[in-house]
Amino acid sequence: MKRTTKQDKLLRLGRKRQGFGTVFLEKFIPIIAVGTAVCILSALILHELAIAMFHESDLSYFHMVVNSANQDLTEIEKEKSDNKSERYMNAIALAIYTASGDGDSSAAFRLYKNDKEVLRTERNGVAFIKGEKDCICYSDTENFVEAYSRLEKYTVKKRLFGADTYLTVTDTIYADTEKGIFFPGEMHIEHYSYDRFGQPPVTETVEQFDLTPADTTGLTKYVYGQFVCGAVMGADPDDEIFRILDEKDAEAGAAGSVSRSASTSVFWDDTGFAYGWVRSNIHAPDGTLYTVTSVQKTNITPLCVIILSAICVAVLVICLVMSLIMAHRTYTVYKAHYAMEDYRRDMTNTLAHDLKTPLMAVSGCAEMLSDNTDAEKQKKYTDMILLNVDYMNAMITNVLELSRLEGGAELGRTSFDAAEAAKEVARKNSSVAEEKNIRLTVRGSGTINADRQLMIQAMDNLVSNALKFSPEGSETVIEVSDRAMVISNPVNMPVTDPDRLWQPFVKGDDARNGQNGTGLGLYIVKTICDRHGFDCSIDTQNDRFAVRIGF
Repeated sequence: MKRTTKQDKLLRLGRKRQGFGTVFLEKFIPIIAVGTAVCILSALILHELAIAMFHESDLSYFHMVVNSANQDLTEIEKEKSDNKSERYMNAIALAIYTASGDGDSSAAFRLYKNDKEVLRTERNGVAFIKGEKDCICYSDTENFVEAYSRLEKYTVKKRLFGADTYLTVTDTIYADTEKGIFFPGEMHIEHYSYDRFGQPPVTETVEQFDLTPADTTGLTKYVYGQFVCGAVMGADPDDEIFRILDEKDAEAGAAGSVSRSASTSVFWDDTGFAYGWVRSNIHAPDGTLYTVTSVQKTNITPLCVIILSAICVAVLVICLVMSLIMAHRTYTVYKAHYAMEDYRRDMTNTLAHDLKTPLMAVSGCAEMLSDNTDAEKQKKYTDMILLNVDYMNAMITNVLELSRLEGGAELGRTSFDAAEAAKEVARKNSSVAEEKNIRLTVRGSGTINADRQLMIQAMDNLVSNALKFSPEGSETVIEVSDRAMVISNPVNMPVTDPDRLWQPFVKGDDARNGQNGTGLGLYIVKTICDRHGFDCSIDTQNDRFAVRIGF
């Protein structure tokens, strides 16, 4: 049973002709539907990967803070001091306070001492004072309002090139270490200008001011160098992050009797922020158990949007390319189908036109025979009928042969002597050549790998065509070699468009009123050459008509 191919199905299409745009849409719509599903799946996967990736980053940050606090405890233990226990807590408090912040990326910490909450990193003025009794003191954030108000007028300035950083620096503080409070004193604003890549910044003091309180009774003055910092640290106490920290601590029993081994959890809210809850223990050398819990907030939406947008753009490009390729391949088949339809329609119309003329001639001669008894005229009319019948028979034979060639029958390729085949064709046409006194010459030698019968048919068509249009007393030459075969003959009139002669039913005379050939000979030759993968061309220089077949 003959297998039905996709092209066979397309050739039997009973559908309206489609342009490339319509074919492209037919391919693009299902492909983009699959692409949309891929984007949705990518968004879901990216959601989980983003949470995992950023939580891993949060864990690293948290453990860096805890490790820093542990390192400080180790250094304190090496010292000779009687108040180490208080300094242990101060070291941990400083580590978690300096690690907290606000904005798109922030962290809130809580510190437990033997299951009792002792500190939350809410926004506060913090100063770590170094001395005989290292301690942390706190200040009302209202004491720093003027400092940040002065800083604001510099930070709003922008430059076209380079970069600027402005910082408030506390030069002195006034503290009561027993009560754990302090007040800012003299301060200045430093300007860091980064003008050259890889070079240290240029630093200058742009403003100095004094926030020393009017009454400093009971306070000790400390200058920069005796304290680590004196500034506002921590997160906004109204920030959602503290509510989440409270909930997660309560769920995990962070300050209860539940075992407080290290644990984590992570989630992503509807606003695009990722929250990571972390808990870890710090064992001070004096036996005190400190538990640190933290919720870290990171806005991962921008990066996710960028990555997802890149994925969607890549998927769209792939869908477009695939649709274009598939549409091009399908439309090429459609075009071949449409061209075949046009070709068969034109061939049918042309064949009907070319058969109509000899049929009318046969009909007229038949009428004349029935009305005329003169023997000489009867012979004339009979000869005309036979001539037209031969012409119609030749045309129908060529059409049937052409149909067989276009049917795609398998080629029986063999290697044979091209010169011997040319001589065989010359002998077959010798009587016609002698009748017109035309010399038919075969020159050269060569071997060709092809279907011998079809190549002889092609050569016979070319030689017959040459003999029909060669003037009497001329020479028609068949030249053969291992690379090509050329059949040439002189012509009486120039050929203006030789390539057009390869088309079916095209003759030298555009009027199409003669019977000197059916107009299919050269088209059959080209069809045979195309089947073999050979090239063929027509040359009309030097008053000769030459057809070349390249092997």
